[in-house]
Amino acid sequence: MTVVIEQISYPVTITLKKMKRIILRFREGSFLVSAPLRTSPTWIREQVQTHGPKLILKHRPVTQAVTEAGGYMLGRWYAFSQLFSLLGLQPDTIPLSPRWLKATHAWFLPQLIARVHHWQIKLAITRPYRIRLRSMRSRLGSNSRKTMTLTFASKLMHVAWPMIDAVIVHELIHDRHFDHSPNFYQALKEAYPDYEQEHAKLLLGHYQ
Repeated sequence: MTVVIEQISYPVTITLKKMKRIILRFREGSFLVSAPLRTSPTWIREQVQTHGPKLILKHRPVTQAVTEAGGYMLGRWYAFSQLFSLLGLQPDTIPLSPRWLKATHAWFLPQLIARVHHWQIKLAITRPYRIRLRSMRSRLGSNSRKTMTLTFASKLMHVAWPMIDAVIVHELIHDRHFDHSPNFYQALKEAYPDYEQEHAKLLLGHYQ
């Protein structure tokens, strides 16, 4: 079997044996799948296409959002002189210092809040969510019903809006389906048809 991710074909080796759940690995440019007996090849393909981009990302060098030359903000590359102007910082500010991070959050958060409200209106979601930014290593967003808070990874400020929209809509659809059931993904696809494409770009480390 082969699967196509980001227009690249990857071989998939499947081993069926007595086990309860599927195990998916990515090694040397190919996927290795161990799955329970009688598992449908179609289902295996779907699992590889869904979870494969994240595994690929773990083995792929990723361009840093901020380097010695400049950085990405909302998918656009800026030289440091432009970034200082954009963020209202003095040229002697150290990149990624607490002062720098505070300025980037202050710059991005109002735009993120406006974007979330835009999608709330579009999706007819009236719940009054609070919106926060946090440094999140393994997640891009979360929806807390207990605190009525949507939390987004601060690293999203570096990527283009279509990818941010994918995360926003994902978390807002949890307002109706607080799980990752087929109904959730169906509602997500209807709300944002480009979700899979934009989410894959995020996992693959794209900024634009």
